[in-house]
Amino acid sequence: MAQALSELRALDAQFKKLEANSKTYNEYEITLGLPVTRWEALETLKEDMSARLQMWDSLSTWQTLVAGWIDGKFNEIDTEDIRGKGDLYTKVVNRCTKKLRQNPVLDELRRLVFEFKDTMPIVVALRNKSLQDYHWAEIRRIVGRPDFSVDAPDFTLRQLLGLNVARFMNEI
Repeated sequence: MAQALSELRALDAQFKKLEANSKTYNEYEITLGLPVTRWEALETLKEDMSARLQMWDSLSTWQTLVAGWIDGKFNEIDTEDIRGKGDLYTKVVNRCTKKLRQNPVLDELRRLVFEFKDTMPIVVALRNKSLQDYHWAEIRRIVGRPDFSVDAPDFTLRQLLGLNVARFMNEI
């Protein structure tokens, strides 16, 4: 991934030089009273380059974000931040889907974003500040694991998801 991002960023820098040159040439054409050239190939390349760079960059960033959320302390999870980022990356996936042909990188980004978003309702429900001890006792009973404590200082979202709480979403 690092190599792909590095190469795409280098290509993007080259593209920006080409784009600047095209604008300079258009200014020369205007000055000389010539018809202004429309750089269709450059415009097409710009859309494709932008979408590919955004796709790879989003995959990298999403993986980093999820790793932080999954391994961070459960009681410190900001569900609004996660929901906002989930919505943002859903839009990125949709935009890239419209601009690019189907490819394994886009498929992986889509899978990761939607897989995580599917777990968000249960995470939001379990991060509800109004949950009392008796709620947690009932949640432990539903999950069939009376021994876990979200109040433990080292309890993570990964541990919670490892309890398969998502399958009990309706009951919880």
